[in-house]
Amino acid sequence: MPADASNQAEAFHVMPTAADARPRLVFRVGITGHRSLPDADLQKLDERLGEILDVIETTVHTVHAEPSARALYSDEAPILQFISPLAKGADRISAKVACAKQWRLAVPMPFAQVSYENDFPDTVGEFREFVARARQDAAIVELDGIYKEESRRPEGYLEVGHFVVRHSDILIAIWDGAPANGLGGTGDVVQGALDTDVAVLHIDSKKPHDVSLLDQEAREQPIKPAELAPLIALKVRTIVAPVLDAEADEAARCYFRNEALEFEAGASRDYYGHGVFKASPALPYPGAHGVFRSLLSFARKSKPPSEPPPTRPPSMPANCIFLFDHFQRADCLAIAYSEIHRSAFVLIYLFGALALVAAFGAALAHAPADRLALCLAEFVLLTGILLLYLDDHRARRRERWLDYRLLAEMLREADLLALIGRTLTNRAVYDHEADLALRARWASQAFRAIVRAAGITGGAYDAKHLQEVRDFTAEGRLTDQIRYHDKNSDRTQSLHHRLKIASNFFFFATMAVALVKVMALLTATTWPETKAFLEWTHALWFGILAGAFPAFAYALFGIRNQAEFEIVGRRSERMKTRLRRHRERLRGLSGGSLTSVALGREAVSASEAMRLDVAEWIGIFEMKEAEAG
Repeated sequence: MPADASNQAEAFHVMPTAADARPRLVFRVGITGHRSLPDADLQKLDERLGEILDVIETTVHTVHAEPSARALYSDEAPILQFISPLAKGADRISAKVACAKQWRLAVPMPFAQVSYENDFPDTVGEFREFVARARQDAAIVELDGIYKEESRRPEGYLEVGHFVVRHSDILIAIWDGAPANGLGGTGDVVQGALDTDVAVLHIDSKKPHDVSLLDQEAREQPIKPAELAPLIALKVRTIVAPVLDAEADEAARCYFRNEALEFEAGASRDYYGHGVFKASPALPYPGAHGVFRSLLSFARKSKPPSEPPPTRPPSMPANCIFLFDHFQRADCLAIAYSEIHRSAFVLIYLFGALALVAAFGAALAHAPADRLALCLAEFVLLTGILLLYLDDHRARRRERWLDYRLLAEMLREADLLALIGRTLTNRAVYDHEADLALRARWASQAFRAIVRAAGITGGAYDAKHLQEVRDFTAEGRLTDQIRYHDKNSDRTQSLHHRLKIASNFFFFATMAVALVKVMALLTATTWPETKAFLEWTHALWFGILAGAFPAFAYALFGIRNQAEFEIVGRRSERMKTRLRRHRERLRGLSGGSLTSVALGREAVSASEAMRLDVAEWIGIFEMKEAEAG
């Protein structure tokens, strides 16, 4: 029977604040296995399960006690969660062991509870006791398997097995090692875990219940009794405390606990971009970070939106609010640091142009006072460039902008995907992490920690729920992103075009000035009466003008090249087209085609398209640092 669950009254989430956004350390273990265990020694099986869970629990608490964990995890005690569909056999046996050890319980069901209970009428009472325990964490999920035909019920069991895999850090498989006898068998679930890089601990369902670790090719590596604890501990540590270099570790500490943010307690959330966090006025360069925003105002007025406003989201459960707050916090900081960094490089180019103008003027000035004033102006401008450059590099504002944007984009759809029991797979995150600079890998670790801490979105995934999620995805999030890319494409390409016109104007003005000077020199030797014309071209103001034209031509070119307005605009155009395709596919899901499987597949596909687009965009700007020279 389940142990006393009074300790579960403690809140599952630690909501982010302006001063501390570290999530709680949560570790999740899922179970898959045979419903019939005729050859099992149940006492020995309990011992094996207990040994594994004890090692996991000890390792998690050991990691949490280490100073290095404070960069990523909050001070609150870790949470250990066991995910079991509670079918007869392996599911129920392992859940009993986990609950006896006071682990939190989550229960995904393949069908509505009233239908699911028909599969084990003789143990419904025990099943309901476990469900009552999971209900305290709102961690009961009733998937939309509505298969009345006995032949189709295995489809529901396969999907609930995949659900367990998606939410597990380690999967325990009580299994004979043979291929599945039919759809939804343990072998299928194990293969699904291996395909998505979820660690699998295999407990042989036959005596003496040896334990093995399965690799991606499903080859067994037998574990000797003396090796069991250290091997499992290493696997757990790899998941919750991967080694980060010093730069990445410091970046994580800075993000979670040392950023200039404000928390608006009374602010409402629109579940698109507006939430409870905003950048603090304490950020550097008060007002100056608006330089880049002012530059954007030179773009022509945006055309009317091609899309209607996004729809209101459905009522969001606590764990989805938790995920949205983490997204909005990262998004808020990414926007702030983007404006600061971009304003810095715009000012560097403008100061450089003005310094060049002052240098020209100083070379041509005859009056000592004019020469001194222009030399001082040049020195002050060059000093300003150096200070902007050094400050931007010292504070790593470009890196912060890109890291925070990466984290925000990984989290952008996390709350929506959680509504249908989805998230980015381990393999997707690992593959993406492998492409990141070592410095930026803290962001993918933070994403995993935040998602683990969010827990499972409970509830019935019935037709009404699926329709709400479909509409929120298609008419809400995707429409919002299409509107963003529509505006961004229009604005950035317009700004690129206008800056290019201005740059060309200054270039041709430079050619005109050069032509005037050549004509003055040629005519002065032929017609003495044009001597005044020659002197005019050597006037101080003319020299300053002659220096200003090429200086501003190349400054504007530099700003366009650094900001990549044209590339960004074209990428937004392509993303609009892609997102509209995803939206049309989502709109086409209705009636019998609107299932959690189909909806989840389309939502994940759209989410990954946005994430990969941003990853490629970050790859461009990783090479676009501000320079003084």
